[in-house]
Amino acid sequence: MSTFLTKLPSILAFLVGALSIVAGGMVLRGWKPGYSVLSWLPVYNFVLGLLTLIPAYLLWVDNRYALAASIVTFGVHTIVLLLLLTAFRG
Repeated sequence: MSTFLTKLPSILAFLVGALSIVAGGMVLRGWKPGYSVLSWLPVYNFVLGLLTLIPAYLLWVDNRYALAASIVTFGVHTIVLLLLLTAFRG
């Protein structure tokens, strides 16, 4: 398998984490996006953005815990999404 295909998941995870850090950080520093924002959501975005860098690094170095770290991160995002969908349905 090519090196690019083995590094691509790490690059994508890093980009998602970095964008989450930027978006959450901007709102935490006072930027008003022009729409309602849940008070805890920028903190969640910022913290999980930082934590997403861990699986990104583990994927890059092909660590044996990379899959587990990625599944945990995905699981946390899934739980929060389901909570938001449940809380704001209808």
